[in-house]
Amino acid sequence: MEDLIFVTQQLINEKFKIKLYLAGNKVHKNYFIISKLLKIFNINNDIYETNKENDNIIFMQQIDNIEKFYEKIDVLVFPSHINALGRSVFEAGCFSIPSIVCLDKRYSDSFIKNYSGLSFSRPGDRPALRNAIKFFYNNRKMITKMGINANKIFIKNFSPERNLHKLEKIYKELS
Repeated sequence: MEDLIFVTQQLINEKFKIKLYLAGNKVHKNYFIISKLLKIFNINNDIYETNKENDNIIFMQQIDNIEKFYEKIDVLVFPSHINALGRSVFEAGCFSIPSIVCLDKRYSDSFIKNYSGLSFSRPGDRPALRNAIKFFYNNRKMITKMGINANKIFIKNFSPERNLHKLEKIYKELS
């Protein structure tokens, strides 16, 4: 997460008009919860203190209405260091939001590089993360196109209706 904050701050300093919303487990202004947040996101306190008053880097509380959150964002950035996609990438696809992920594998059932979003393969690769954010910033039509593609993947593989049909089939086979 420090990489994302660092890259975002660089781009903001270069006059890119972007906002970073950091959403996580019960992020509040008191230090105890913030210290937990820092551990969850691997953010050191200096980075938090430097950016907590920045209007373009927003530390959010727990998201209770996920739909409203996805209405606010254009692109989901999930730069995980564990070479895995998070639930939020699937959720983003549900809302036609493309993702930027750190992933060196191609998962055709959930994310396809350059189709439903952009990826880079080395954790901590700030230049690659920066290039991905700049790509979407400079190519707004690709946000829409890749968002539609992400939604197609979601509908094909993860929609509640599809899962319901799968469960119904299993149930009938067991009956």
